[in-house]
Amino acid sequence: MNYNKIRVAAMAYYANLSDEERLEAQKFYKSLDTDGNGTISHNEYFSFLKKEGYRDTQNLFKMLDKNGDGVLDFEECITLFFMIRVHHNHVSCDGCGASMWDIYFVCAECYEAGGNTYDLCCDCYPKKNFKHLHAVFFDNFKLLRDM
Repeated sequence: MNYNKIRVAAMAYYANLSDEERLEAQKFYKSLDTDGNGTISHNEYFSFLKKEGYRDTQNLFKMLDKNGDGVLDFEECITLFFMIRVHHNHVSCDGCGASMWDIYFVCAECYEAGGNTYDLCCDCYPKKNFKHLHAVFFDNFKLLRDM
């Protein structure tokens, strides 16, 4: 995942939000800051992910924590806000269960059939860490381009 590009896109997105959407972003940040100290700790971050049904690793927190101080400030949280807004239909890997924020692979036949798709992360797909009836997968960006 190219974290820098996601961060740049998130900040561009935030710069162009309406006043109402900026207020929504601020409310999002305050909802994560459960102790009210102005930063988001590891515990607050992981509590949020668990409550919302996301499964993720320490790597995403490290990516969000641009300055490496071990907590997330408002600007660093905007990237998470953006990622959640873009991925409002929470996608999890059908191989390992991890939340997928960037590129992933979609079963072409399941996608064409409509309804639920069969989705795999960039770790499970090449390692064949899955059991599925169909063999043809495309990455989500190719599917978007083809639409």
